Amino acid sequence: MKHRRLRFYLVVVLLLQLRVVACASDTPAEGSKVAIKTSFAPREVRDYNIDAVISGKAIPSDSPNPVELNASFHLEVRHRYGRREGDGLLPVEITLLKGNVATDGGKLELAPSLYPKLTVLVDREWRISDIFGMPEERLAESIPGINYANHIILFYLPGAAEPRNLGERWSYTVRIPALRESYEFTNAIIREIEVDGVKAAVVKQEIVRLPEASERGPRAKFKATAESTFSIEGGRLLKSHAECEIAFLSNKTNVTSQQVDSSLSQATVRIDISPIKKRTQTE
Repeated sequence: MKHRRLRFYLVVVLLLQLRVVACASDTPAEGSKVAIKTSFAPREVRDYNIDAVISGKAIPSDSPNPVELNASFHLEVRHRYGRREGDGLLPVEITLLKGNVATDGGKLELAPSLYPKLTVLVDREWRISDIFGMPEERLAESIPGINYANHIILFYLPGAAEPRNLGERWSYTVRIPALRESYEFTNAIIREIEVDGVKAAVVKQEIVRLPEASERGPRAKFKATAESTFSIEGGRLLKSHAECEIAFLSNKTNVTSQQVDSSLSQATVRIDISPIKKRTQTE
């Protein structure tokens, strides 16, 4: 009887060990790496929905008094890829197809003529080199942070082509001289998923706007977190959600100082980006 019970315990232990091995085989092997390799076709066209909700208070650049912010935007934008030039820079044209803005006063349609056509230059490492086409007066009116003029900073991942472990962090800086903006990105691939049959990677990002002596518009500190999904082959943005925090500084506050006075106002911006699949085409 004692021997039968012992054999039973041994069988249970063996089954448990087999179960542990089977479960372990379902998880990524330790040390497995992920690389996101971005590519494009010349003259390729990609269309996207951009939805943004802004709330809080802001201090305009021409006034010391805060104003209420409460609006939601829907933009449909087009990215048209050119050909990479001999200097290694790839031109990407951005245009507004249509859009609207909703406030407490109602909804207003946004004509494409209200938003300038932009030209983005991207280097071979998929780092944005500059963005041209934004009028000077519009720069002075823009809310700091991610907006129509610079939303493309969420679309590329310099350094992602290097195989990396899940959770491994890497950083890079994007400087946009024409917009007088600089951003520091800290990234980590947090998991692999499948989206409509496409193998993809989910990337968590921390974004901080760096002080610029020549920056335009309201004076503010900006930081954001973003969670974006990219196809592993091609590096195409499949989805992005960003949560942005803006601390507007009073006109008496030095934006480069770590000490900000109590008169600052704060605002939040939530941004969601997704492809417009029916309009994605190659021309």
